[in-house]
Amino acid sequence: CLDRGFRLLVLTNAMRPMMKCEKDLLELKYKYGAALTIRISVDHFKRELHEEERGARSWEPMMKGLKWLSDNGFNIDIAGRTRWGED
Repeated sequence: CLDRGFRLLVLTNAMRPMMKCEKDLLELKYKYGAALTIRISVDHFKRELHEEERGARSWEPMMKGLKWLSDNGFNIDIAGRTRWGED
């Protein structure tokens, strides 16, 4: 997609599988820059509710991956949600 000049949105939870691709992701960012956006799914903005949805001990790996993306200058979108009855 990127080679053909399209913009690309990659969906991830920013956890371990993504982090196994650090080198490849950095190469894509270097080559395509702003045409690549990474969207991270955050099941809730509160750690305990995120982990209720995603699983125990899922907050820290997600935050670590999100920080890595930010520290390395990736275009980032966050896909979040609220629970019933929340503003």
